[in-house]
Amino acid sequence: MVVVCDDEIVPEASYRVRCDYGEEGSPRLSAEVTAITTVWGDTVGPYRVGIGWLPPDGSVDIIDVVAILDKFRNLPDAPPIHRVDLIALGLGCRPDRSIDIIDASMALDAFRGFSYAETTGCTGPCP
Repeated sequence: MVVVCDDEIVPEASYRVRCDYGEEGSPRLSAEVTAITTVWGDTVGPYRVGIGWLPPDGSVDIIDVVAILDKFRNLPDAPPIHRVDLIALGLGCRPDRSIDIIDASMALDAFRGFSYAETTGCTGPCP
């Protein structure tokens, strides 16, 4: 698994992805695949005892907020940070590898039906 984040990588968007496995100056590109990012605020699926949090399930519910709070509290079965770090403190568009109340607040806004752009002020991906 490769975790990618940047201001241009946004929720609910489709991206064409290729891997360069060549030498410097001599690119060798893999076949193109399409990757679709998850719904804004959908951090996890259900929790399964003995397995942990399942991947995002396509809908935002209160469980997504609970998962963020579990990571904030550093619970042993908390989901990985790349799933629950939604945005930077100070509302920067890029996740900041830190869990705080802003991440939980953003998930609550998504649960209430607000879009990524409405809650963050950030725009969509580059064309």
